[in-house]
Amino acid sequence: MFRIYGDDKRIAKNTIWLYARMALIMFINLITVRFLRSETGLGVEGYGVYNAINGVINLIVCLNTVLATASQRFFSVRMGENDEAGLRNIFRISVRISWLMAAVAVVLFETVGLWFVINKMNYPAEWFMEVMVIYQAAIVAFVALLIQVPYLAAVMAHERMGVFAIVTFIGAVLNLVLAFVLRYIPVHHLMVYGIGWMGTAVLSTVLFILYAQRHFVEAKKTPITNKSEYRSLLSFTGWTMFGSLAGAVMIQGNTLLINTYVGPIANAAFAVAVQIYFAVSQLGNNVFVAVRPQMIQTYAQTNYSATKRLFWLSTLIVLVLLILVALPVAIWMPQILTLWLGEVDVLTIALSRWMLLFAVILSLSVPITTILEAAGKVKEYHLPVELSILLSVPVSWILLANGASVMVVAYALTGGVTLAHIVRLMVMKKYAYK
Repeated sequence: MFRIYGDDKRIAKNTIWLYARMALIMFINLITVRFLRSETGLGVEGYGVYNAINGVINLIVCLNTVLATASQRFFSVRMGENDEAGLRNIFRISVRISWLMAAVAVVLFETVGLWFVINKMNYPAEWFMEVMVIYQAAIVAFVALLIQVPYLAAVMAHERMGVFAIVTFIGAVLNLVLAFVLRYIPVHHLMVYGIGWMGTAVLSTVLFILYAQRHFVEAKKTPITNKSEYRSLLSFTGWTMFGSLAGAVMIQGNTLLINTYVGPIANAAFAVAVQIYFAVSQLGNNVFVAVRPQMIQTYAQTNYSATKRLFWLSTLIVLVLLILVALPVAIWMPQILTLWLGEVDVLTIALSRWMLLFAVILSLSVPITTILEAAGKVKEYHLPVELSILLSVPVSWILLANGASVMVVAYALTGGVTLAHIVRLMVMKKYAYK
């Protein structure tokens, strides 16, 4: 059914890099979480508080995803059109927009976000100073990662997946080392870990900037020649932001609801389930990340047959792969979590199983999103799809506020993404290849 082309070999090579990265980072993250949840690390309650604090930041971390998606889309289109001048121009515009977004985010973090952490977050009163420090460290880390976005997008658009794998692997190793040395630090574990994580984020940003400036002509400082492209990029970014904000609210909004209505222990259980969701979803995302640049470039060249072939090939591979992984993990979830964490409760097991199903359904959305964004149908796509996704938050809110179990969050999330996927298929049928 599918023939092997030269580009397929490059996709295969990039996929191998991404899977090697994923396997190593997943293993490192599993050990890191175990160290952090131990009594010599942050402890279960401290780990729950740390994830809740990051939840405030992650409500706006969608800015990173938004700008990365928009930048890579425009880079890939210009590369497909062999437009070097346009590529230079759109890169410089994306750099300026990243700095503007960083400034807006800092204002929001230091006003609305800070008010929420001080007045609404649930944590022991004696931890106030540490919570304030890790919150400020998380803001610095967020700004560094946002500034990094255009350079990382260039790396991905040029399909330098090896560079991406190496830099992110270095960051994961540093975080593991940090989690390990916490046992040798007598006090202020939350503060130390937050500041160390900030340093890792800044380092990765510096590495991506240095690599891009050395290897990509568009990353060298040049004046902006076509300011009208600000409007195109900002329009695309605006609707994509709506999509990413919905995704952030879906996870992080529920994290904050659990913290508000149940507490840090339940937060820790949900944080473990979310870690499993991220780990499993990476299996599918690695295929799509490797295919995405070529899907956009073939669409820009109106080579729709090649785009469709990449769409169906990647979807089939991901679906089979995720089912083969998710089923045995769900069956042996108690044994896996016990081996990983040492001691695990029934709530963590149940939430983790449901988040596996959530991961499988959500992962299948990526190729549909790629095609419709390549077609420029961002408003027509994101508006109905993300409204469907956002329904999970008010459902969880109402049920938790009335004393329901934390499990309602998993049910609401799974129902929301299932409805959204049905809407995605309807939108793709209407607008793709028109």
